[in-house]
Amino acid sequence: MPEATNNQTDTGQMFGLERLAVSVLLGAIPPAFLFLLFWWGSIPLISVAFVRIAALTGLALGIVIDIFVLRKWVAGFYRLGAVQLALIHLFYSFCIFGSFMGVPVVNALTGAATGAYVGRRLANERSSNGVHMLSVNRSRVFSGLVMLLVCATSAAIALGDSSTPANLSGIARSLFGASLAITWNHVVILIVVGALALIFMQDLLLRRVAKVSSDGYRLC
Repeated sequence: MPEATNNQTDTGQMFGLERLAVSVLLGAIPPAFLFLLFWWGSIPLISVAFVRIAALTGLALGIVIDIFVLRKWVAGFYRLGAVQLALIHLFYSFCIFGSFMGVPVVNALTGAATGAYVGRRLANERSSNGVHMLSVNRSRVFSGLVMLLVCATSAAIALGDSSTPANLSGIARSLFGASLAITWNHVVILIVVGALALIFMQDLLLRRVAKVSSDGYRLC
């Protein structure tokens, strides 16, 4: 992720759509996080009948937090430190992974979001080419490691399920109308090739979007 700097980024120059996107990105975190925390955290503590109430309480608390602090967060979006950015990246990576039931394909799109942030921030700060490349490369390494973790988690789930070959055979039959005998060797090959492809795709998206975002805002 980009390094924290002492430069004050002019967030007042956000376009309307950009400000809306940032508001949604940051504003969704407290309600979603507290909803999940109160939901899963309450299961071992209270009766199942009250778990829903606890989850909705967390959701409401998150909305209240947004009401008081979201505007400040949006104003300082391009001044966030590396730890804060890493936590946001991890949070959304986890949410995407869970939403798509452990299939990591969509997680590659986080590369585009990271690239857009890096390019926009560096353009605002009018960073030199050397600083620009250093920040992009650090973002690539961090995003790649997160994607590797996501793929490893997905692989562990797949390898721990004895029905994975049969499930893949069923998917192939429904998509292509072909009856394929999928073995565990095929599963392992698919995991390795798929992980490498996703890491490459995410990295490509990050670099391309960072360049377009940076060049575009430098011209504004």
